[in-house]
Amino acid sequence: MSRPIRCSVLVGIFLVLSALTRVGNLKAQEVLAPPSDSGGPDVLARGPVHEAFAEPLNLQATEPLVVDATPPRPVEELPPEERPEGNNVQWIPGYWGWDADLNDFLWVSGVWRDCPPGQRLVPGYWKLGDRGSYWTAGFCVSENVHGVDYLSEPPQTLDQGPTVQAPSENYIWVPGIWRYLETR
Repeated sequence: MSRPIRCSVLVGIFLVLSALTRVGNLKAQEVLAPPSDSGGPDVLARGPVHEAFAEPLNLQATEPLVVDATPPRPVEELPPEERPEGNNVQWIPGYWGWDADLNDFLWVSGVWRDCPPGQRLVPGYWKLGDRGSYWTAGFCVSENVHGVDYLSEPPQTLDQGPTVQAPSENYIWVPGIWRYLETR
């Protein structure tokens, strides 16, 4: 009786290994792509990360994201009933992100996030301006803050980089900034 069982196990292992070999030879796009006749949204194997999660720190002055297009109306999302564990878990709504490779908007789905203690996230938003649609990134504020004042864009930087050699290789240049004081 043990002989047929061993044979069946060997045949089963062989079938699993051959199936895995065939799947391993497929490209990720072939595995993840939806049927072409689905008529639904396109499923992508890549995309932006929701702004509620950390972004790499960039100390260089950058131009704001401005696109010559108007984002579509937001997608109405309901938070999933399954909520992660945490002390300050909040639903952060989704938004239209800009994909420079596609030159188009992509929907970034909302997420549950365990925010820092005593903080809440103010979501980012698009605003129509004189050169197109401007993206203003979201940020965390104290839960005690009830209103947020948005300031006008600062003037162009006057910083022209270091004017002297660094004292040693352990020093870095930090560019100057504009700082808003009282009413100016």
